[in-house]
Amino acid sequence: MWIFAKDGFLSITQHREKPEHLMVRGRVKGDLEHYFPGAEVIETPDGDYHYRTTLPREKVADRVRDAVIDIRSGFKDSVTDKRRMPWYLRVWSVMDDMQYALQSDD
Repeated sequence: MWIFAKDGFLSITQHREKPEHLMVRGRVKGDLEHYFPGAEVIETPDGDYHYRTTLPREKVADRVRDAVIDIRSGFKDSVTDKRRMPWYLRVWSVMDDMQYALQSDD
């Protein structure tokens, strides 16, 4: 699962060896710490994501729920680090293209 949130981008996957845990990965330093304060974040400069942590499923689910409950405005207005906007807008544009490309003839 990919989550583009106002304070970071997260990739969440099943942990390979611990089924009760999830691997939460980030590309930008500080994103994981923002959403999971106190988590042990490992830097993996040779990995596809440079930062990762392993957390219990429930902890990840609770934090994602909290982020949803915290929504107070439209997404673009909520992003505090405006340096992210060019990348977020590129994702928006690609997904807009997909919307039309995959539209069915129902």
